[in-house]
Amino acid sequence: MSQRDLFEFFMGGGFERGEGKSGAAWHPPTDVYEVEEGATIILEIAGMSGGEFNLMVRNRTIVITGRRQDLNEKQAYRQMEIHYGEFRSEVELPWPVDVNSIETSYSDGFFKVVIRRSKPKRIPVRSLD
Repeated sequence: MSQRDLFEFFMGGGFERGEGKSGAAWHPPTDVYEVEEGATIILEIAGMSGGEFNLMVRNRTIVITGRRQDLNEKQAYRQMEIHYGEFRSEVELPWPVDVNSIETSYSDGFFKVVIRRSKPKRIPVRSLD
């Protein structure tokens, strides 16, 4: 396999890359751990600012997306391991999420999301008599 063939394999979808021909979003390393009141999600993704992340809640699924810009000019790489372009991380939780209590922060290359469980709400029932 030539260097060009190897390059095409990596960039053309042989591995999921943000700017490959496949256009698929890559998945940053993600940790999820439960605590008594909810869960914490941490994405390892350097070179971003807090405003470059999108967070969406769908039922019990947390979806984090964004785009990391490639600051280098395109060159003939000898080695390419750093992902650029669109990324996406989805985390499904086993309990309902309290959307109003979600807290996010970004520091030292880590995006952190703190999520609390939704507490059951008591709905008063009125009698029509």
